[in-house]
Amino acid sequence: MRKVMTNSALENGFQEERYLETVSSPMKQDSDFNRARRGKKTPLMPAATSRGMASKPMGKRLYTLKEAAQYLGRSEWGMRDLIWAGKIPVVREEGGRKIFIDINDLVEYVERNKTVYH
Repeated sequence: MRKVMTNSALENGFQEERYLETVSSPMKQDSDFNRARRGKKTPLMPAATSRGMASKPMGKRLYTLKEAAQYLGRSEWGMRDLIWAGKIPVVREEGGRKIFIDINDLVEYVERNKTVYH
């Protein structure tokens, strides 16, 4: 028996890791096949707009440092540099150490930094 892990890219750039139940056959591990085999239905992601991202971010609003770094395609330390430079604001619970980044601030950062090369 072996465990199968699939990574499916989400439209916002994150990768979702889903651990499928243990399977015993060595046949091709197709996620649709396994989903049907288990009899579970998973919601489909909305279609992306012509620019590649949904016009409204779906899902949760606050992201961890690691998730925000993945969203922007940066390392966690690169993300910290942006925060320390004041380019991206953070949300912190009162008295807490953990920081969160609002998805709207990430989208705004991307929009602010778009350039066109001639």
